[in-house]
Amino acid sequence: MNRLNTAFITLLILLLSVMPARARQTLGSSQSLSFCEDGGRLALVLGGGGAKGAAHVGVLKVLEEAGVRPDIVVGTSIGAIVGGLYSIGYTSSQLDSLFSSRQWLQLFTREAIRGNAIKAMLDSLVQTSARQSQTLNSISAGLDGRKWPLFACVASDLPSFSEVVLTGDSLARNMRASMAIPALFKAVRFDDYVLYDGGVFNNLPVDVARQMGATRVIAIDLTVNHPDDDDEESPSELKQILDELFNLSDAKGIVGWLFNRPDFKKYRKNCKDADVYINPPLYDYDAADFSRQAVINMIGIGEKAARLQIETLQNCKP
Repeated sequence: MNRLNTAFITLLILLLSVMPARARQTLGSSQSLSFCEDGGRLALVLGGGGAKGAAHVGVLKVLEEAGVRPDIVVGTSIGAIVGGLYSIGYTSSQLDSLFSSRQWLQLFTREAIRGNAIKAMLDSLVQTSARQSQTLNSISAGLDGRKWPLFACVASDLPSFSEVVLTGDSLARNMRASMAIPALFKAVRFDDYVLYDGGVFNNLPVDVARQMGATRVIAIDLTVNHPDDDDEESPSELKQILDELFNLSDAKGIVGWLFNRPDFKKYRKNCKDADVYINPPLYDYDAADFSRQAVINMIGIGEKAARLQIETLQNCKP
């Protein structure tokens, strides 16, 4: 990918919090669903937003208190990190400690971003998780052990400019791919894929959860600058003129995406398709606010937003 394309994508990630969904591929092995054996499957969808992902932790605190246990967890970018760790047994309290720790904050320094510190930490967290410990103990004892929710995260294969849904295989690799902001983080490469941040294509993947069998969806959206309803329906005069001159509506890749912006319609549909929609008011924070105090504040904001819907959340119990 040339520098111009990389620069385009970086601007999109940093300045726009709502991204599109085009062609989708699914990589990884299938997994069985755990809870809601009566046929109802509850999904938890965690959106992207950089440091604002701390608010996810606050929402998880309330879900735990309400006794809500999802069958499916789907995340994008920081939502993939929180959701991936939550799906293998990390509690909201443990995630709170992780987000507030000096080790976590140091991961987002320039030196750490350029290196492999984040992948190493994710590998370590996966290896010391409750699910890993139970798997080893169950194998030695010949037991089935606790069932875990199905997890998937969204990444972007930039050479083909397409969305990729990652399940199974290497959880640490998948989480790392979903949060790899172009030009800031190294891409995750395997097979023929070059994977970057999933927010380029699907920042609130409610549709992915539905395709995985979810009958009920709780979505946590970190977006604060929502696209207006007319953004897609009322094209500007300039857009109409350019389309007549250059037929840009049929353009492919980055140019076509920039011109047509299908992400607005996709994002609005995903928001409306959630049974419970939680949108913490994070107006005073941005994706780069990784200071310890900002993290603490955002966890509190997420918790408060979820408590406003506590009765609805309690109805989501299996």
